[in-house]
Amino acid sequence: MTAKHFVWTMHVLGAAATAISVLVFGYFVYRPLSNSAAEVERNWIDNAALLSSKDEIQQTRSRLRKTLADNERSLTDLNARIPETAEQADFLGLLAESAEQAGIEIQDFRPMRMIEKDYHHEFEVHVVGEGEYTGLCHFLDKLRQLSRLNRVQSLTINAREPVSEHYPFVLVLRVYFSPLDKWTRNKKVIEHG
Repeated sequence: MTAKHFVWTMHVLGAAATAISVLVFGYFVYRPLSNSAAEVERNWIDNAALLSSKDEIQQTRSRLRKTLADNERSLTDLNARIPETAEQADFLGLLAESAEQAGIEIQDFRPMRMIEKDYHHEFEVHVVGEGEYTGLCHFLDKLRQLSRLNRVQSLTINAREPVSEHYPFVLVLRVYFSPLDKWTRNKKVIEHG
């Protein structure tokens, strides 16, 4: 082998070693760095979008906290209107007082069946009476405002012959009482996780 051949062989081997080094560098170093840079750029875009929606997220959080506080206040108010026992006599007294204030004549009222629900008890009250239409509306509004939680289950108003200003009616109310321990247990589970 001549010196010239040796030099060319060394150049070829050097060029091959350089090419292999460039390929190895590109595959093992540059490509992972490029992928990593692309991932960093994607994360940066996602974080920038998240930061740009920060005000909206804070507004939503504030709105949800206010809604939760309002719901908790409503629940507290409702629970305050539901006594531990039926207290039927007290409710019938409130009913009679509301009817008198509204100008309604109660002809008969009596508690009927007791009903046990998942989270409370209730009893029905059947009321038979008569009064002017405006008085009846006023009476229903007073029932809604009572310190005891109650709901109109049914209301039947009949017209009289000959036509009269007084209308006979039959009203069925549901009156709530005795929140059950199940509610308290479930509430504690929710609060304490």
